[in-house]
Amino acid sequence: MATTNEKKEILRSCPGIGEHTRANFLLRGAKECRYNARHWLRYLRKAFQNGRPLLSKGEIDVLAGSEELSMFQRISLRQAMTVGTPTHEFVVALDRPAT
Repeated sequence: MATTNEKKEILRSCPGIGEHTRANFLLRGAKECRYNARHWLRYLRKAFQNGRPLLSKGEIDVLAGSEELSMFQRISLRQAMTVGTPTHEFVVALDRPAT
């Protein structure tokens, strides 16, 4: 398991990582909606564009291993990033306009 400093270093080494990135956005969102599943899933939808994840595998691994996310948030993050899972389909559908 990576230490907090190692996780921060991994996030810094990923292209495009800085103060205002999707990974940091999700970390802040995880704190904000720790006990609200619906709110967390709405945060996750911001990590997709046209049904494809915008996070790298390294970012997903760091986020999923973060102590700042609850167990539910870690599992739902992994499931949302796995194409074909019901969680992925649900999160992607949140980003589609209503018909």
